[in-house]
Amino acid sequence: MHKQGGIISPILANVYLHYVLDLWFKVYVQVKSKGECHLVRYADDFVACFEYEEDAKWFYQELRERLAKFDLEIETSKTRIFPFGRNTTSNENFDFLGFTIYNAKTRNGQYRVGYKTSDKKSKVKKQNIKEFIKQNRNVKPKALIKALNRKLVGYYNYYGISFNLSWLREIYDYVMKELKKWLSRRSQRGNITWDKMQAIIKYLPLVKPKITYSLW
Repeated sequence: MHKQGGIISPILANVYLHYVLDLWFKVYVQVKSKGECHLVRYADDFVACFEYEEDAKWFYQELRERLAKFDLEIETSKTRIFPFGRNTTSNENFDFLGFTIYNAKTRNGQYRVGYKTSDKKSKVKKQNIKEFIKQNRNVKPKALIKALNRKLVGYYNYYGISFNLSWLREIYDYVMKELKKWLSRRSQRGNITWDKMQAIIKYLPLVKPKITYSLW
């Protein structure tokens, strides 16, 4: 969804959408819907969940009319209606706030909502790491690893959610690989072996991946 016309600050936009969307959903959509429904919004990005497909289709039309009253419109290329949840056989997924959200199961076969870092965000984070190391290639290893650890902790805190441990390990391995490449270029002896790299990390450790928020 985007605002037509001039630029509006994020704070004002959030207050604006609280009235235009959040309150309207609570006092109108939830009352009119035949089944259970919920809205999750962050800034101008949101997901609406409905028990019945007919409610979802009705909401989509009502939403377009509601937004038009305030000179707003849906970004149609990023908006769709699709089945999702324990009672569907759909393999559909969607991206929201940096995650790809999908239907999943635990090891014992119980249904769960799965989360993994979206491909788009994963690519961005890796590029950021690569650029950061390049820009700080003359920094001493101890200081650089300390700075990289701050980045890793930030990633773990945000993306460290159930089902996403494999990506946390992936970003850890990527930092290790890029750090090894940088140290090899600085070394007078040329390429640093992985055994040597492990010895360096033992002395100057990178923060290991961990789930910081367990859903279950």
